[in-house]
Amino acid sequence: MKLFKGTNLKIGDLAAFLAAGALIGVLSFQIYGNRNDDPYLYISNGGQYWVYPLEEDREITVPGRIGDTSVKIEGGKAWVIDSPCPDKICVNAWPLEREGDWTACLPNQIFLSLTGGGLEELVDEFSY
Repeated sequence: MKLFKGTNLKIGDLAAFLAAGALIGVLSFQIYGNRNDDPYLYISNGGQYWVYPLEEDREITVPGRIGDTSVKIEGGKAWVIDSPCPDKICVNAWPLEREGDWTACLPNQIFLSLTGGGLEELVDEFSY
């Protein structure tokens, strides 16, 4: 039995399309929509690294190549508040607030990025 006049679509074809769409929707939600891990701030100075949760407000001093860089975590966001670099591009950058956001102070060799998924995922992501 044809579903629409002038087409070769049958009821079995429609059922297959609906089942495939439902499967894609469920798998997409499982992979992308079920992320309830809070992001972490990853800080590196080339030789050492630190990991901080964004849920706790704090100020961090990170030793760099030309001096100390000050980083602030507040309200689920992180940003550089002071650095000894000459142009202060890192200080004027937007706050990091979403997973994947990053900033760097190149003269001081400091790198900040937000990553989620907990520490296990962080180690795998930055190890390779």
